[in-house]
Amino acid sequence: MGMATKNTDLLDGGKDFGMEFLTRSKSKKDSSGVWPGEHYHDHYEIFYLYSGERYYFIQNQSYYIKKGDLVIIDALDLHKTLDGDTEKYQRFLINFKKSFLPEHGDELLKCFSSGTNVMRLNENEQSFVEEILLKMFSEHNDRRFGREIYLQSLLSELLVFINRLPLENYPKELFSYSPMHLKISEAAKYIQSHCGETLTLEDVAKRFYISPYYFCRKFKEITGFNFSQYLNLTRIRQAQKLLLETNLSVSEISEKTGFESQTHFGRIFKSTTGLSPLRYRKKHLNPDFY
Repeated sequence: MGMATKNTDLLDGGKDFGMEFLTRSKSKKDSSGVWPGEHYHDHYEIFYLYSGERYYFIQNQSYYIKKGDLVIIDALDLHKTLDGDTEKYQRFLINFKKSFLPEHGDELLKCFSSGTNVMRLNENEQSFVEEILLKMFSEHNDRRFGREIYLQSLLSELLVFINRLPLENYPKELFSYSPMHLKISEAAKYIQSHCGETLTLEDVAKRFYISPYYFCRKFKEITGFNFSQYLNLTRIRQAQKLLLETNLSVSEISEKTGFESQTHFGRIFKSTTGLSPLRYRKKHLNPDFY
């Protein structure tokens, strides 16, 4: 497998499936140790660490993942990957939309709403997953007859395997339990629970007994987001759900998600999703809109 370059969106151009294999070293990251690119998206993600170690921040929890760990990310879940202790790492990444799945797609997606994001596989499970991923990677790169049908079949097989895992029984050592990781995780949970209120970095830092400067630095180091990024993305994620699941007006949603004005809300929403709130609602509730 050759080294790939970072693709910020595997589903560019309206695709509903994308896959890549990457080899990376610390020397190729930016100075913060965090890879740039998307923080969340409206499709599903599967990440498999083929070698090395990484930190993975998902929603409000930091994980320390190792070779053979499998990570699944639900649509719209905030996530970032950060440097671990190893100099190099290799990973497989799969992005796909529900539309790529064959019949019974809803059943196959149940694992993404299980509450479990990281699975530590044993050697036999690792071998099984790697065999599927290598087949998928080969098929994805070779445009042979039946390519999409075979990729759908292999992805379905992988998802059946994941759904059969004891998702509720994975060991707690997957979590990063250093005192500062725990404190930042609690701060992230607080931000998610109170994102509709007026929140400042100084107020949150004070609540968790950390100086604003140190809190700002450690929050970015552990989550991959700065405070305002995380707050805005949390608010936009909530706004997306309200746009699709309620009949609230844009003005009401703007107020409910903590934005200081509808203008500010619209600007942040469009810079994050590429669409205005109204166009986002129309596109997703009326598939024939575009």
